[in-house]
Amino acid sequence: MKAVTSRRPRPAVGRAARIPRVSAVVPNYNGRVWLAGCLDSLAAQDCPGLEIILVDDASTDDSVAWVRRRYPRVRVVALEKNLGFAGACNAGASAARGRFIALVNNDTLFSPQLLSGLSRVLETSPRVGVVSPRIDNLNLDMSAFPHAGTLSVTGVTIQNVIADPRVIFGAPGALLMFRRELAPPFDTDYRFFHEDVYLSWRAWFTGYTVATAPELSAKHLGSATVKSSPARNAWLTERNRWLNALLFWSPGTLGRLLPLWLTALLLEFLSDLFSGRGVGYRLKAYLWIAGHAGTVARKRRALQAQRRAADAVVLRLLSCRITNAGHGPARALNALACAWCRWAGLNTWELSPHA
Repeated sequence: MKAVTSRRPRPAVGRAARIPRVSAVVPNYNGRVWLAGCLDSLAAQDCPGLEIILVDDASTDDSVAWVRRRYPRVRVVALEKNLGFAGACNAGASAARGRFIALVNNDTLFSPQLLSGLSRVLETSPRVGVVSPRIDNLNLDMSAFPHAGTLSVTGVTIQNVIADPRVIFGAPGALLMFRRELAPPFDTDYRFFHEDVYLSWRAWFTGYTVATAPELSAKHLGSATVKSSPARNAWLTERNRWLNALLFWSPGTLGRLLPLWLTALLLEFLSDLFSGRGVGYRLKAYLWIAGHAGTVARKRRALQAQRRAADAVVLRLLSCRITNAGHGPARALNALACAWCRWAGLNTWELSPHA
């Protein structure tokens, strides 16, 4: 991969001036229409020495020329090949010089205090590896976004689980900040979807925690950063959901979770068939994993070598429920899933003392 950077950082006096505390990375693909709001929000930040980096993911619109003309303070990293959201963020993190790196979707708006507030959390809480504000999603089907939600042990989002807004498993990818030690933040192969789950899981996995600062907020339009077909989105989501499980869970936990995953998979297949959606995207996801078994095994070995925390640390922040449906059969299924988790010693949020 080659990238073209529009300008070198300006010389500065003193180490503190040369190394910014915070770098903000904005991935962009044909998103010129959204950039003014986001870059204006960044330009107004009360974060001294803030470094702003736009990573253009081989756009075909005039994003690069427009930013260079309108925002001379912004460093532009222009990728010659489209790498997807994950790859663009990694390229930006590689170019960043800050101690803390914020990933900022190009369709977000926020107050001048946001980045200084997030960096303060990392500054004062050494165990926190990733922190996010409250994300207010605009112009979206809000049923797709959880209220008090978390992930299920099967990797899908479950609503109405954790009522405390300060307790989270994962930071949303729309806007988050992480320590340089966690760079690069994502696995480039993910491209889109569940890459934020990967980062948060890796933070817990390596001994950090993930925090939220609900007193800080950002408005997120949604889906402006990811531009691909619904069919492609579906298979990437399914593949990456399975990748996270295969990469992070220990063999013992994978074995205990297998009955739940197989049950959920059967129900999802039936739902797709009866709805007319088809199962082609699922088969494509599983064939990719099978065809790249060696790559997946290498990724797993590399991650497991970094392990500093037991699976129980993550399990206690996940849900034993496997569906959001509220009808009688779904409630019975969730009850059975939670009973299995209890029997198997998988102490999820509902089965932990704080629930």
